[in-house]
Amino acid sequence: MPKNRAPILMALTGIALSGCLASTEKLPMLPEPEGERSFIVGWQADRAGISDKEVHKSLLAKYNRAVETAASEMGWTLKPRILTNASNLSTTFDPAKYRSAALYGISAPDLGCEVTVNEDERVSSNCLISVNVGGLNAMETPEGVEVGSADSWAFGEAMRHGITLKSSDERKLPVLAFSKLVSASLPGSIYLYLPQDDRGFWLHQGQRIPASTD
Repeated sequence: MPKNRAPILMALTGIALSGCLASTEKLPMLPEPEGERSFIVGWQADRAGISDKEVHKSLLAKYNRAVETAASEMGWTLKPRILTNASNLSTTFDPAKYRSAALYGISAPDLGCEVTVNEDERVSSNCLISVNVGGLNAMETPEGVEVGSADSWAFGEAMRHGITLKSSDERKLPVLAFSKLVSASLPGSIYLYLPQDDRGFWLHQGQRIPASTD
């Protein structure tokens, strides 16, 4: 199936033109988020001989490694939770509709986060990290984005890529500190958005970038 490499969204093009600066300076070309949830946008190299499904699996591996690294630096112990239907890669052939997920319980006594393993080996916990990898869109690699390839797979807000720290009992968790560590472990072509401080902001390679120039 031929790939359509026209720019996928003005929002993504905006990120591309802003470059991949690990800086606290404002990047006016970053898109204006449409929702009130955290998400990931970015690009992944599209190289000959590497299928779109392999690219998707590679992103899941990178997200999981970033989560494990960040949790270790926070002093947390993670316990993977088994998800039924965690991926649709075996049944879906449209890269824009790919979905994969992972879920971790957190053991962190200082935060009151506990993991319980039941007799049937099912894991329950009151503090969770969810990892979601959504769809991919083929496009020419924009100027300023370093992925090592002239072509790339792009992913935006609507494609539901995200790494989220949350609790089931409303306890306060160090979302910003954790997200900065996650961001620092992600490739330079990936940005993480957090809807905090009323307006929200971006994280890039561990640095905070304002979401607006206002």
